[in-house]
Amino acid sequence: EMAAKFYEMQKDKKAAIKTLIELDYSDTESIDTFIDNLSYFSKPLAVLRKEDSGSRPKVVSIQQFENGNMSVDSNTKEITFVFSEPLNGIQTGVDLGTLGRNAFPKVNDRYWENGNKAWTLNVDLEPNKQYQIVLSNNFRTADAVPLNPYLLEFKTAP
Repeated sequence: EMAAKFYEMQKDKKAAIKTLIELDYSDTESIDTFIDNLSYFSKPLAVLRKEDSGSRPKVVSIQQFENGNMSVDSNTKEITFVFSEPLNGIQTGVDLGTLGRNAFPKVNDRYWENGNKAWTLNVDLEPNKQYQIVLSNNFRTADAVPLNPYLLEFKTAP
């Protein structure tokens, strides 16, 4: 629909097709600008995303330490994510951060707690190592509202 609308709006149809073919669809900024220039939605995408993120469940804390802590005890065996509201207790989604697989802890088990308002990973951590865990928007409430994605970053003490 958006491509058709863009095409219809252009006087030079050949240039319109060239633009659609050459558009970098992996560049979120370019795509957002393209969509905003179409006035496809009632508001710019940045505004819609901000409004949407305010109504979605969030990670409100980590029980064992604060996000960004650079001296977590490597003997820590659990990482518990606490959510702003109960989730459905079924859907989960964990991704790698920008540091990749080497920065992801060894996970032995995972389980829901506190009426699905907390989710715990049983982990093995190494000393003096940087870690990242991304909780994706695959986590959902009972009404299928997705979690705001959350990046946990920390480093263990030497």
